[in-house]
Amino acid sequence: MDPAGHAGAGLFHRAAVGLVFLEASGRIHAANARLAEWLGCAADDLHGVRLADCVPQGQHKALMDALGRAGSAEVTLELSLRAPNVEDATAVACTLVLAPDPDGRLATIQRRAPGDSAAQVYEQTFTANTAPKLLIDPEDGAIVDANPAAEAFYGYSAEALKGMRIQDINTLSADEVHAEMERAAREERRFFRFRHRICGGEIRDVEVYSGPVVLDGNRYLYSIIHDVSETRRYEHELEFYGVAFGRLPVGVYRNTPGPEGRFVRLNPAMMELFEAANEIELRSTPVRELYRDPLERDVFSRDLEAYGRVVGREVDLRTLRGRPFRARITAYRTEDADGRFVFDGVIEDVTELRAAEAFQTRLLGSLAEGVFGLDRYGRYTFLNPAACRLLGFESEGDALGRDAHSTNHHTLVDGTPYPPEACPIYRVLETGKPLESWDDHFARADGTLFPVSVFSAPTFDVSGRVDGAVVSFQDQTARRKREARLLKATSHLPGAIYQYRLYPDGRHAFPFVSEGVQRVYGLSPDKVQEDADAAFARVNPEDLPRIQASIEESARTLGPWQVRYRVRHPIRGTLWVEGRATPEAPRRDGSIVWHGVMIDITEQVAMEEALRERGEELAAAQRIAHVGSWIWTIQEDRTRWSDEVYRIFGLRREDREANYAGFLQAVHPDDRDRVAATVESALETGDYDIHFRVLRPDGCERVVHTRGAVERDTGGKPRRLIGTVQDVTARRALEENLRRLVGILEHTPDVVGMHGPDGSMLFLNAGGRALFGLPPASGEPWDPETGWNTRGLPAEVGSLEGAIRRFHPPWAADEILQEAAPVAVREGIWQGETAVLDGEGRVVPVSQVIIVRRDDHGQVRQISTILRDISQRKAVEDALRESEARFRQLAGSVNEVFWLQDEHSILYVNPAYERVWGYSREHVYRDSAAMLEAVHPEDRARVDAVFLSGAFGDGTADETFRIRRPDGEQRWVRVCRYPIADTEGRVTRVAGTAVDITELKAAQQELERNQAELERQAFYDRLTGVANRRYFESLLDREVRRAERYGQGFALLMFDLDHFKKVNDTYGHATGDVVLQEVTRVAGERLRSVDVLGRWGGEEFMVLLPGAAAEEGARVAELVRARVAGHPFPRVGEVTVSLGVAAFHSGEPRGELLRRVDEALYRAKREGRNRVALAPPPAA
Repeated sequence: MDPAGHAGAGLFHRAAVGLVFLEASGRIHAANARLAEWLGCAADDLHGVRLADCVPQGQHKALMDALGRAGSAEVTLELSLRAPNVEDATAVACTLVLAPDPDGRLATIQRRAPGDSAAQVYEQTFTANTAPKLLIDPEDGAIVDANPAAEAFYGYSAEALKGMRIQDINTLSADEVHAEMERAAREERRFFRFRHRICGGEIRDVEVYSGPVVLDGNRYLYSIIHDVSETRRYEHELEFYGVAFGRLPVGVYRNTPGPEGRFVRLNPAMMELFEAANEIELRSTPVRELYRDPLERDVFSRDLEAYGRVVGREVDLRTLRGRPFRARITAYRTEDADGRFVFDGVIEDVTELRAAEAFQTRLLGSLAEGVFGLDRYGRYTFLNPAACRLLGFESEGDALGRDAHSTNHHTLVDGTPYPPEACPIYRVLETGKPLESWDDHFARADGTLFPVSVFSAPTFDVSGRVDGAVVSFQDQTARRKREARLLKATSHLPGAIYQYRLYPDGRHAFPFVSEGVQRVYGLSPDKVQEDADAAFARVNPEDLPRIQASIEESARTLGPWQVRYRVRHPIRGTLWVEGRATPEAPRRDGSIVWHGVMIDITEQVAMEEALRERGEELAAAQRIAHVGSWIWTIQEDRTRWSDEVYRIFGLRREDREANYAGFLQAVHPDDRDRVAATVESALETGDYDIHFRVLRPDGCERVVHTRGAVERDTGGKPRRLIGTVQDVTARRALEENLRRLVGILEHTPDVVGMHGPDGSMLFLNAGGRALFGLPPASGEPWDPETGWNTRGLPAEVGSLEGAIRRFHPPWAADEILQEAAPVAVREGIWQGETAVLDGEGRVVPVSQVIIVRRDDHGQVRQISTILRDISQRKAVEDALRESEARFRQLAGSVNEVFWLQDEHSILYVNPAYERVWGYSREHVYRDSAAMLEAVHPEDRARVDAVFLSGAFGDGTADETFRIRRPDGEQRWVRVCRYPIADTEGRVTRVAGTAVDITELKAAQQELERNQAELERQAFYDRLTGVANRRYFESLLDREVRRAERYGQGFALLMFDLDHFKKVNDTYGHATGDVVLQEVTRVAGERLRSVDVLGRWGGEEFMVLLPGAAAEEGARVAELVRARVAGHPFPRVGEVTVSLGVAAFHSGEPRGELLRRVDEALYRAKREGRNRVALAPPPAA
């Protein structure tokens, strides 16, 4: 600071005391006139003089010591001053006060008359000083004295200040004061920064220079207070303007004038605007080189120098990379600190703005509808070419500035012009709200009227006030003529044409409806237009939901609307109506308009119903007979199938083209050539009859029989092929099954014979012919066309009795005729053992079955008999009885349970059953199900499903389950089942074994428990039971990969128990462990099933919230915090947690996510604990 050159220099020189401003070297930088007058010299004579040269040699040491101490405290010194190198200079005895100052060292000099007292010196240095000063007792902070300047600054009287302590003024706490003193020492400052409260409560920023002083033997703090509040405010404002300058989106600059003028100040936007690599590159470029036209630069400079400013001028510039752009510049001529002229300005890139305006102009020019703008007073501001043409103006200039209402007025329904207050466009200007489209009339410049459809919306200035309106309109003259022609054309329509409008809020209306609505609804057009609900009230209530749903669907998809419904006509009764309509795109107000027609189709529906009934009757008949009908129109290659044909072929009507190629596509690929050849032949012969396969879309094959006949035109050419198709798959299957059955019977070793209803033998298989010594059959035994082949059978088999006596010995024949045959006829079957005579007359023992099959009316249709040679079996049975005795002896000696059963009962069970099951063997012999009744209830369903659900002997089984003995003991058994087949492969018996594995099962369960515990310890924390850190980290890695793959984020919570060490120290670690367990339990109650709680270490825990955003994570964290804080903990009382929350961001490494959530946790700690802190997003 230079007091002599400062704006306050007059005060400096007029001060009543001597003032000296010292440089750091101790030389006088400036002295005021008052001191110069005392010393008998000019103030300039003291400039640059060392203060030490102005005092006697004996006072040098005291002065230098005072200068050294004056950096941190005020120092008072009595000495003699004399101006050196000045003749006749006067020596002045004075009191010198050196005070620390932020701008340098200021010395105050009071001339001391001989004999001044200490009180006078104190008066001069303390009381009369212009800076606020306080004398403070360091013991208790009491203010001992205050000078008038302090009274003026603090607004209190000296007496009031003396009754206060410095703590009453200083707003900083004792800790904050101590911290500031340490900070000043570190920064090597000679002052402290405090905030003092003055009278009235205002807080002022002050810098306090304070040092010790001894008065009357007492030690005090001598404090000088400098008010720096305004300085701080200016610094903050300067910082704000500096930041704002750097962030402005437009270029701000200062440049020097002249041909070689260059930028001397730039904001960052200038580098971006001119595509400069750095500020140096742009500063070194002459401004004239940035203009595309040098002449434009010269004109701009001349105007700026001549008028002092240029506002909003647009010029063509180019960047340092050569890209041209259009710019708008506002610049002012001003002076810099050295008094030289410079130019300050703002540059804005308006290239895109001008391009958009040009596009808008072209767009308005290309519109077929008229568009014009109005100012807030209703005067034209622009018109597009269509508006000029429609309103009758030669050019846009003929209309600009004219009042639109009086120039091209609207008209009311009766043709009179709108009064201004009723004009819809004026209402837009008044309310600032747009109006939905309305129909109106405009007047051309020559006064002629024409119908229009109008839309108007307000425009606003930068402050949000209405400053005009934009109006668009369409000439509706042609539309009105078309509507008139349409009304005339539809006057004979059995219905009406209409417009239907649906608003977003559910309101609806018929803006237009023709006279035909009277025929359909019994309502006049005026009534329907006045009240749309009146028309809907005539609709049958059962059809109304369907109509409303179809309207909503059409509005949603903007697809055509078509529906049939019933109307309750007041005179004509119930009518059928078909409505069809097409929607327009939604209008500006969100409403949708349909244009449509409603037609009375009552007679058509009646005919369709009758036709449908006839079609249903025919379809039912075809469905019952499995016969469908078809027609192929040959010249048009068009086919028509009945519903049954589609069902037989397994198709829908839309699945195949309705032509000959579509038919062939449904034929099995292996049969297509044969079918095509048959069709070609039929077109020549006129007859069509073929069996072939069709391949359904689901892969199923069907066999069909199709017949047809050809219709010919008058010229004899085939015109149509008409026929039927019948699904014969089942019949063919029966025929094929019968063939296979006969083939099986032919090759079975048993004797099989079949008789017709009259008893004559129809069939005897090869085994029977061989046994009875008859010749083999010639040809196929059965043919679907000719039936059974009976050639080679003896004549006696023409009757049932004759056949029995021919093949059985007399005693067996009598037994069959008298006993077996009557039973078979009565009960349908007889089986037993009898005998036959082979071809050589030998008696052969056989087992025989006689089966009688009847039709639906109870009449005998067929009698079958099956005989099996049991000679060998008889011999085997004898051997088996001997073998069974040996088997029982062996089975009784083993420890495993063994049993043997047939389909009806347990045949044998060994003694081990009683040891394992605890029941007697007689019990299970009486009831074979008793063995399974001992199964444990929890295993019963599974065991029943295996051993009881299937057919007898249905495969092997191996099951382990529990049983309950009669004494209540529970045992584990492993049961195996094996089917036993006879020599012919038929399962006749089942064998089973059961092993007691109770001890083995106990060992296995113990092993499984140990394994589960090892797995739990590997993944979960032993103390709390939540996921351990290693497992949690693996889950976190997996969630990061999932979030990156599917783009669905997650949140991470980290929490820590507040003051947990104090819990351990106070109550012991056992209590601390209980607290940790309770905290995890309480926290887990507020989590979803997909969330993961894990122990991170010590008292730190993590929570993984899949799919959660930052806000959801913060909400869950707050629930956990509140839940823990409100939970009573035994002995400990209240326990709180601090939580950090971070949301995962795509591409963020896991380490960065953990760092952010950790910082958020410790921020919650720093801010007072028992709270939630949300981590900011990662730096870009």
